[in-house]
Amino acid sequence: MWDAIVAGAGPAGAMAALILSRAGHRTLLTDRIGSDRFRIGETLPEVAGRLLRSIGLPAPETDGPHAAVGGVFLSWNSDELIALDSFRSPAGHGWRLDRKRFDADLRTAAIAAGAAYRNDRELEGAHAADARGARLKDVFGEGWIACGDAAMSFDPISGQGIFSALHGGLTAGTAVAAALNGRTELIDEYSARINDVWTIYRKRLRSIYQSERRWPAACFWSRWRDAGFAAN
Repeated sequence: MWDAIVAGAGPAGAMAALILSRAGHRTLLTDRIGSDRFRIGETLPEVAGRLLRSIGLPAPETDGPHAAVGGVFLSWNSDELIALDSFRSPAGHGWRLDRKRFDADLRTAAIAAGAAYRNDRELEGAHAADARGARLKDVFGEGWIACGDAAMSFDPISGQGIFSALHGGLTAGTAVAAALNGRTELIDEYSARINDVWTIYRKRLRSIYQSERRWPAACFWSRWRDAGFAAN
């Protein structure tokens, strides 16, 4: 008999399973992951290292499959390249991740904390989401709670995806662990926080896209102007 079953063993699910297991709850972590599954590399922002260290997990090692990222060059509403670096950031540098390794390390940490893991090739529930970002209207219900991409997903330009998944898994896992001990108020706080994050994200995303004015007649940009922010 399980106290909690976590469907999906990506960053959010593995983090939630880790937190629940550390709290002493019998947790099953399950996903359908093939050994040949390709994952596109992504960048993890420097603030994520602080989050990982706050719960006793190491930041990604840069002498292995991951690489340190000291900054980026970007061009937005101008042909001029602008440098954004992390040299003055108190959180340090970010990382360019080997996603398969990063996800596997998080699952290993959850298992070390006491979670059971099952690779279930018949696990159902996959869904597609708008690349502009999407969210569930309700992120919890009777006997369930959503976190990570299952709760809300972000436009890739925001750079929020993996960090949000880690933070969402942490806060959802904490809320469920408390609810299993009879304290349900953290579930409502989690839901309110999701709403706040989504509101801020949409405002910032609108500002970013509206500031790019070089190609107003191009299909991509005209679609954003006409419909990109019509939905919540």
